[in-house]
Amino acid sequence: MSGETRKNALLILWTVISWGLKIFGVIAVIAAFWATTQLVSPTSDRYLYNEYRDIYIFIVGLYFFVPVVAGLLAWGVSSLIDLRIAVARYKDETLKAIREKKFM
Repeated sequence: MSGETRKNALLILWTVISWGLKIFGVIAVIAAFWATTQLVSPTSDRYLYNEYRDIYIFIVGLYFFVPVVAGLLAWGVSSLIDLRIAVARYKDETLKAIREKKFM
């Protein structure tokens, strides 16, 4: 595999990983809201809520905050990957321009 082909393949791979992380982030946040609504719905057992309130609040917190944090972290990593791709493309274009002596 030539250097240019390898570079393009890596950029495509990183782009796919970046989009996968974005999709995971969106799904995680939606799942967090869905799980929280299921736990605090009017049909949930009020006896359990009153009897084990501290544990219940902790579980609701876990069901909500863990996926939200995971989703935000995935978006952050995805943004860093996008930045890395942009820098690689800019660097590649700049080197091409220098080689062709179009860049002063």
